[in-house]
Amino acid sequence: MTEVNLIEHVDFKNQLGEGVTWDARNNTLWWIDILSNQLFCWPEGKSVITYDTPFQLCSFGLTQSPNTLVAAFDSGFALYTPATQGVKWLCKVEEELAGTRLNDGKVDRSGCFWAGSMATNESQAIGSLYKLKQGDFEQVRTGITISNGLSWNQAGTRVYHADSPTRTIHVAEIEPDSGNIGAWQPFVKTNRGAYPDGACIDSDDCLWSAQWGSSKIKRYDPQGNEIFSLDVPCSQPSCVAFGGGDLDLLFVTSATVGLDNNVSDSQRLDGSLLVYQTPFRGVKEPICTLS
Repeated sequence: MTEVNLIEHVDFKNQLGEGVTWDARNNTLWWIDILSNQLFCWPEGKSVITYDTPFQLCSFGLTQSPNTLVAAFDSGFALYTPATQGVKWLCKVEEELAGTRLNDGKVDRSGCFWAGSMATNESQAIGSLYKLKQGDFEQVRTGITISNGLSWNQAGTRVYHADSPTRTIHVAEIEPDSGNIGAWQPFVKTNRGAYPDGACIDSDDCLWSAQWGSSKIKRYDPQGNEIFSLDVPCSQPSCVAFGGGDLDLLFVTSATVGLDNNVSDSQRLDGSLLVYQTPFRGVKEPICTLS
């Protein structure tokens, strides 16, 4: 039996913890609470630093400057320096479309930042997936309700993406030289009541998916076969990332939004950041080359 053990949890009662990211350059963990407009920075061996963000921060990525993030705020893309609260807007998206905001985002293997949008009422398929380019953006996919689960294989030739309410993770091939994206194909249909949220890739090119509403994290091989399932002590796991000096720690964010006051055992750590010791290894998070 595979040994994966919960070794620590940080209980901030996040309303919507998301975007957990390990910066291997300085051994620092970052994550956000989207609904509380907060960003958390946890340098290894030190206390957690909390930043109140100037706008609703929905996702982010690392940049060449360890002090600056590429940010998907609710209304657009920017470079954001938490310590000074500096914001340099790069471009706004969907300004003409009411009822949407940006959501899950990540840096791909070539150093580009991607983020998708979602309907704020979570029921209309009016969101899109965007790839941020120098000073502008490219629309990669449309007809999305809640964009989530962006991940790439280590070669950068496959991209994974989920539309959470459909319970479907899709995959598309990427042409390495041109960056052209092939047709999106179904990769995994999750179980009833399990909605694919944030995701990451490990050193075996397997996809880890936090599955909202199910108290589970799933691991899939490149063919879409479920090869490992982790039960977590929260009903709404929202995002996963590997980190630590050996990249063998699994970090899981979670959320309290929508839960009633009658907390069950499975929900006792909802809103916490969970830390697991694993026999698996992650891969270093790519750095955005946008300046």
